[in-house]
Amino acid sequence: ELKLPKRLVVELGDVVHKRTSGHILFAVELLNSMVRDSTIYFSMNRRQFHCRIDRLYSLKTDETVATFIISTLSTLNPDALKALRILSCCGFHTDLAVLNLLEESNISSCHGICDCLQYLVDVGIIDIAGGLVAFTHDLIQQHVYESIDLTQRRELHFNIALFLGLKTSMNSTSIKAMSSIEDDFINLYVAESKTAEGPVISERSLLSIATDHVNLASPKFISELSRRKLFATWNLIVGKEMSVRSNFGCALHYYEQGILFIGNGVWIDDGVISNHQLCLDLYEGASNASLAMRNHKLVDYYTSVIFQNVRFERSIPAWIILMTSLESFGKHKEIVDKGIRLIRRLDIDVPPSPPGPRELVESMAATTRLASGFRVEQIRKVQSRGRHVRNVFQLIIRTIVATFSLSSPYLPCLSFVMMQYSLQNEFYGIETSVAFANFAYFNIVMNRITLEDNIGLLSR
Repeated sequence: ELKLPKRLVVELGDVVHKRTSGHILFAVELLNSMVRDSTIYFSMNRRQFHCRIDRLYSLKTDETVATFIISTLSTLNPDALKALRILSCCGFHTDLAVLNLLEESNISSCHGICDCLQYLVDVGIIDIAGGLVAFTHDLIQQHVYESIDLTQRRELHFNIALFLGLKTSMNSTSIKAMSSIEDDFINLYVAESKTAEGPVISERSLLSIATDHVNLASPKFISELSRRKLFATWNLIVGKEMSVRSNFGCALHYYEQGILFIGNGVWIDDGVISNHQLCLDLYEGASNASLAMRNHKLVDYYTSVIFQNVRFERSIPAWIILMTSLESFGKHKEIVDKGIRLIRRLDIDVPPSPPGPRELVESMAATTRLASGFRVEQIRKVQSRGRHVRNVFQLIIRTIVATFSLSSPYLPCLSFVMMQYSLQNEFYGIETSVAFANFAYFNIVMNRITLEDNIGLLSR
């Protein structure tokens, strides 16, 4: 505040208003910069502020508030600048609870970060609202982040990731007990991390934040294999959570990052963590996410890697993903060909070529004989067998859907096969209801027509 009469500051006010478009923050920063470079100075003789009019009109200013604030960052005190660098590594905004946690860490550059927040708010660089700390402009965050040396930046991301990640149950101790990671990732222990200031944050959120930081550190920065596998597992868990939320683009990003961490040629187990299962889960996740995004090229790539490294029985889910992708492009003939070949590899009795009327009658008779050995009460009882049995059912279903679209004679044949497989494995559920309904339908149709009738009737 200059405390001068209006007639002495009207010219200064006009220049400041034109240069700042009336933006109060920009105006304050511009006036402060004028004081620093002595465009505005205090006269000891007159005991009042004066403005150098000759400098005023030649004054260079930035085009936006953000770029102007960036130009003044060099005037910040060292502690505030250090805190600002930590904030920039956390992105455009971050939880205050996370910052409170980081201040408790052994990361030296994070000490005292919360003490500088109010100062950074006062100078207009950040805002704090609703438990979130955010930059006032994304250009400020970008400038500060890019000003950090790349090696130092990656080290900072790595240290933050390791500290936050080890605050969760997904640490190096619990990872040793993991033989596989199932789809029910929600079993991850979720607690609330309380800080001295009171805000809380769940372990799942902490793991997601830690995973983002370790990805920014990049796999190239981390050479130790056990840590790379740990970080690949973090990406897998967060990727599955994104898939459950139907955020498949984000899920694919995490799966691909996990694949980068695990690297190539590590499908062989080392006795500490199942590399084979971890690789399979990451590639299956990437295949599923690619399928949801209708990216057939990526589906084809990720499933092909699985086929090359996994024995046939464990690759069935990948085959189902590939067949579903082909279905979206209307490639029903290719699905039937693949499906029949795969079903035969499972030692299920399916003819290599489309069955004729006599073969269909014999298959139906065999199914009837098998079904006669079961009571209705047994069949009505829903049972859930192992994952392999369910996968085989899904494979047969995908093939049946394609045969229906082609009106293929394989349709009744596969319905009988599916019913036989259901009875033999004592698996009765929603997946088998179609087979039982088809069997009943074809039984009615085939008892009303002769073998000489058009086989197309059977297919329809």
